Amino acid sequence: MNKNSLTPLSKQPFRWLSGWSRIFVEMLAITFGVLLAFGLNAWWESKQAQAFNQKNIELINAEIERNVKNLNSRYEYRVKLYPELLKFKLGQITFDEIGFQGTRPPKIEKAAYELAQSNAVFISMDPEDAQTIISIYLDFDRIEDTHRVYANSIPQLLLETSEGNEERMAEILRTAFMDFMFAEGETIRSIGNYQNQDYIDPVWETISQIETEVRK
Repeated sequence: MNKNSLTPLSKQPFRWLSGWSRIFVEMLAITFGVLLAFGLNAWWESKQAQAFNQKNIELINAEIERNVKNLNSRYEYRVKLYPELLKFKLGQITFDEIGFQGTRPPKIEKAAYELAQSNAVFISMDPEDAQTIISIYLDFDRIEDTHRVYANSIPQLLLETSEGNEERMAEILRTAFMDFMFAEGETIRSIGNYQNQDYIDPVWETISQIETEVRK
């Protein structure tokens, strides 16, 4: 046997991995593995949270889109009825010709918004976008509050119209529809700004134009 083929013990690789050195390396490897597992888990949870938040934002945007369509249909009804109420006040038509078909409060959905609130989704959003969305839903609350104010008085006034209170009823309706137009119209415009769309003209300009045309 060739003596040169033998490797002296002093030159064996990793000979230093013994005793406390070996224990230290093993502890270091275990620690690194645990930290890596925690890091991967945190990354995965963060990715899942981002996907969940993004889904919530998409649901909110879809909900706002449905709400604005509903508001638009109600707003168009008010723009159509408001000049008729003015014409009655000016004695141009009778009360029956107004074409009143109820106040038509809009159906406003809030499920996606409330889910996002409960899951603190707005914290992860761009602050300006979050503020805009919250403001839009506060406007939705204001619309519901406005309709609630008139919900009790208008049905009673309708019963009184048979007793010669048509003028009072028409005036209350005109005031109510003006309030509805401002609450709903300004909300529609806020949503339009958020979506980079221009849905309607400013409400006051629309009302002024209607009154000018009716009084010609």
